Amino acid sequence: MGFMQSLPREVADGRFYGSYGTGRTGYIDTRDIADVAFALLTGPVGESATHVLTGPEALSQQEIAARLTEALGRTVTYVDLSVEEMTRHAQERWGMPEATARELAEMMAAVPDSSWSKITSTVEDLTGRAPRSLADYLADHAADFAR
Repeated sequence: MGFMQSLPREVADGRFYGSYGTGRTGYIDTRDIADVAFALLTGPVGESATHVLTGPEALSQQEIAARLTEALGRTVTYVDLSVEEMTRHAQERWGMPEATARELAEMMAAVPDSSWSKITSTVEDLTGRAPRSLADYLADHAADFAR
């Protein structure tokens, strides 16, 4: 799972980077996480449970780039890097320690074999409304990509 709110920071000079390959990710809007937390904290207390939160669709990074291109009116490209290249990129661009950067890159590379593409109905089950889509997020936050 990825967070939609991290996309503006990641997109620079019309590109964003990762080591996802063609793996799909169920990005979620952090406002949906807050809405679920509110519902759980203010609703009746039930049995202890694990709630897996996702957005409404699992997209590849290439599909996200295409949707960003359409919504922003400028070309956005996803650049797929090897684990080693992504480790260096995260260190240089985001100032991550090497171990953390490598763990992130390896986690990205594992997406095609992971459950990151699994979509759940948890947001709707707990809040009574569907999770926000990437299109919803972009409509609300397109200006954040201009920074």
